Amino acid sequence: MRSFIFCVLVLGFASVANGQQDYPNIRGVVVFENDLVVVQHFVMQPGEESGMHLHPGNQMEILLKGGKGLLVTQSTFGGDDEEVVLEMEDGEIRWIDSTTVPHNFKNIDTKPIEWYLLSYKTKSTQKSDSERE
Repeated sequence: MRSFIFCVLVLGFASVANGQQDYPNIRGVVVFENDLVVVQHFVMQPGEESGMHLHPGNQMEILLKGGKGLLVTQSTFGGDDEEVVLEMEDGEIRWIDSTTVPHNFKNIDTKPIEWYLLSYKTKSTQKSDSERE
């Protein structure tokens, strides 16, 4: 399964310069990186939350250990924040579209949620041919 994850391949502001997703309250570990993508491994304990963040680029998420989470999306016009409970299954693969709407994710389950996050690097973060040599 892990080799499949590296072949194919919620939550701070992403660091566009290096292609990594940064969350204010949790840290990921880079497990793979090349000129096109960076793969990070995250574990979120019960009760832990990501902190408000964005996804400035498209990403793919592979849930190693799913669970129940609360996604809170910040209102852009001063209204009430939107809350959605997500049920995520072990092995589930999710696409995350780029978003400029701040949101927070909280693990409301009794067990950790664990995932790989693949972030696609933009042209500006990819190395040129001369830099690779």
